[in-house]
Amino acid sequence: MGIYKALKKRSEDPNWRPRNKERMLQRIEEGIKRNEKIVADNRNPAKVSLAQTKLQFLRTKKEEISNY
Repeated sequence: MGIYKALKKRSEDPNWRPRNKERMLQRIEEGIKRNEKIVADNRNPAKVSLAQTKLQFLRTKKEEISNY
């Protein structure tokens, strides 16, 4: 399961906190880089749109987790 799906599922619980904050931030950063590459390289509008949605979500979660 990718970081996007994992975070979507886990964030349904408002009391959820990552066990290892640094590892979670690292995985989020990897997901951000992967989706930025998709946006930059791909010409398929559906893939780009999904990647942009994921980027927005991952950046928001990165900010939230950084503040824990």
